[in-house]
Amino acid sequence: GVILPGGEGEEGEEGTKQGVAAEFASASGETRLALMSVRALLRPSGEVAGAITSVLDVTDSAREGRA
Repeated sequence: GVILPGGEGEEGEEGTKQGVAAEFASASGETRLALMSVRALLRPSGEVAGAITSVLDVTDSAREGRA
């Protein structure tokens, strides 16, 4: 699907961005809401070597007023 920016999120530990909201379109065309967290993987030199990302679909919770 297509990811649309939804917010800045909060800074967590160094190299971590938590709670970034995004809307995306599922294969069926339905709009879904996700919360994403991203953590940088750093080399000993401090250079970014990669990232770990988690994505949680919170569409149903948001519709029920729990997100």
